[in-house]
Amino acid sequence: MKKQYIKDNDERSIQIHAKGKSTGATIFMIIILPVAIILGYFNSTVFLSCIACELGLSLLIAFSKLYYSRKL
Repeated sequence: MKKQYIKDNDERSIQIHAKGKSTGATIFMIIILPVAIILGYFNSTVFLSCIACELGLSLLIAFSKLYYSRKL
């Protein structure tokens, strides 16, 4: 029970998540998927570009979380 409490309230992991992912990135990731689906009906190139941007952003967030987990 004590280990779970420490894991849930660990300030280090909170800082890792805060530095690794900003609010703007979260908003972009939520909004770009429906936009990509809508734009996919009009042009497949735009759809694939939006999905590539989404993938790139998610990889960037994952790598930054790994970086900060080792640095902090």
